[in-house]
Amino acid sequence: MGSKFSVSRMKKELAAQTMTSVTVSSDSIFQSGLVLSDVGALAALGSSVSSSAQIVNHITFVTAADGIKGVQLPTATIGEIYAVGNSVANQTLKLYPSTGSQFNGSSANQPINLTGSAGALCFYASSSAANAWVVVTQGT
Repeated sequence: MGSKFSVSRMKKELAAQTMTSVTVSSDSIFQSGLVLSDVGALAALGSSVSSSAQIVNHITFVTAADGIKGVQLPTATIGEIYAVGNSVANQTLKLYPSTGSQFNGSSANQPINLTGSAGALCFYASSSAANAWVVVTQGT
């Protein structure tokens, strides 16, 4: 859709973060709204919404993309944001919405394809299936 961000840029931005204030809430540490412990890696799995690997971190770098395997966003609350990066160069990753949801008004459970080293910023906008996830991607 014309936006410019990539996995390498996401990694650089996270590495450039400086600690200005820390608040402990439950078992998470926050820095200016970013949950520092909420960054992870996940291997792509399966070839459908029901068999794909479930994303658990709000910032996720996905490995093992091979053009068939995918990952699925979790059930979210309105306003949650997930950043997903395809860490595999030259291989497409299938990114699925949470079960029964849609991306940008497409059909329910339909994935978007993230090309190698591309990323997606996913915003959960509605609890209804229509337009549930608003997604901005680079390289799809």
